[in-house]
Amino acid sequence: MEEQNDYRRGRHVVSAMHVHLVFVTKYRRGVFSDEMLTRCEEIMRARQSSLEMHSSPA
Repeated sequence: MEEQNDYRRGRHVVSAMHVHLVFVTKYRRGVFSDEMLTRCEEIMRARQSSLEMHSSPA
């Protein structure tokens, strides 16, 4: 059975991409509404899905 890992393999590259996204605001107050955060999550999940779809199998 093949072991699962976080590596992405292409013809000439093997990589692992991990992202930490930070929103920096000037003041400590509620800047993002629940609707805005939900939309950001939808966009990031769609982008993740499109990246997974385009990755080639090992």
